[in-house]
Amino acid sequence: MKEFRKEDIKQLIGIEEHIRTHSFMYYGSHQITPLEVSKSIEITAKTLGSHITKFERLGEWWYFCADTDWIFNSEFKLNSIEQVFTEFCPFPEFKRPNVFRFEVLCMPFASDVFTFANNEFILLKGTLPTLDEVNTYKQHLGQWARIIGYKFKHLSYD
Repeated sequence: MKEFRKEDIKQLIGIEEHIRTHSFMYYGSHQITPLEVSKSIEITAKTLGSHITKFERLGEWWYFCADTDWIFNSEFKLNSIEQVFTEFCPFPEFKRPNVFRFEVLCMPFASDVFTFANNEFILLKGTLPTLDEVNTYKQHLGQWARIIGYKFKHLSYD
């Protein structure tokens, strides 16, 4: 029997395309909503130390907010914040086999994604809100250790 190596495995489609076309595997549904995305991220945030979270829609943007910056609180050490949003990162704290960090599930469905912590914005996909929008939203949302903002252009919000 042939022994396979990592180099023998060919990736047929990218991670975002795979999640989009197999959304039922990750969400149990083909119709993904911004609220479902926030609830997925909340599982990771609360498992890694956040106690208080909030999801809110302001204009076209949806926000997930947490009282603790959970992103780097894992046994699995990330190389960058981008890694947790673009790769299936191990999630040993969840205490189940074959589980990955849920932040990655945001990217395939959102047209624009950013994160904000320690007065630093990191653009992960698309474009940032305008400076006026950011200032208005920061006032409205209040003080949080980590905020993830995302926009779903293909959805009707009404």
